[in-house]
Amino acid sequence: MMKFLQNRKENKSLFLQKQIKRRQKRKKTKRKKSRMETSMNLIHKVPWFLQVVWA
Repeated sequence: MMKFLQNRKENKSLFLQKQIKRRQKRKKTKRKKSRMETSMNLIHKVPWFLQVVWA
């Protein structure tokens, strides 16, 4: 488990760089979400994220 987390930290930095580049491309087309939509998305994402972390 610890080894997995350590690898994840190392991979995360590479992954984040890719994500940032991807976001910059996507930003042009992305429309601004209303505050309600954003909060709804967060509510849906958090339990999934916790499952991933604790699985």
